Amino acid sequence: MVTASFEDGPNATGNLLVGADGARSMVREYLLGPEKASLQSLPLMGCGALGSIPAHLALKLKQDHDQVSTLSYHPEGLCAFLACK
Repeated sequence: MVTASFEDGPNATGNLLVGADGARSMVREYLLGPEKASLQSLPLMGCGALGSIPAHLALKLKQDHDQVSTLSYHPEGLCAFLACK
């Protein structure tokens, strides 16, 4: 059994505590300690772009494939996703 005590006074008791309290989780910090629970930055960057291709190429892609998509990875941790609809 686990009991959760809330700042505004009430308590709740149950068999399972789900710590769904966001990026700065107090539950995660309590379980792991502040150092391990701290936010970790990732070496990622996002970028989005829209483009167009000539109609004859778009029609050819549509005829040949239901949907065209690819995901590729670079050895230095970069990735690219391309989808044509």
